[in-house]
Amino acid sequence: MKITTYDATMESFVTLNSSTTVPVRLTSTSKKFIKAWITGNKAGQTSNTGTVYIGAASSNGNQSIAIATGTRVEIEPPSGRHLDFYDIWLDVANANDGVAVEFIPA
Repeated sequence: MKITTYDATMESFVTLNSSTTVPVRLTSTSKKFIKAWITGNKAGQTSNTGTVYIGAASSNGNQSIAIATGTRVEIEPPSGRHLDFYDIWLDVANANDGVAVEFIPA
């Protein structure tokens, strides 16, 4: 088991999408991170109806990372770099599904 220590406080948020045809950004403003755990849930412990998708594309049906309800993906950029939630889009097959995000800010 690998344990990594960060000199930062973990933060969290939830993003829902009410439209099944228009992807939404994970955040409405820039929010940079060095590591994130994204769970396919409407809230921390509330399951989605179905699979949700995240990715860099803003057009419908082009997000390539599938997150089944209750499962989690981990995103970590290369050492010394960061990513921004503002550049990640959420697409859903079922209205009001979303993601619960925990992350270490940059």
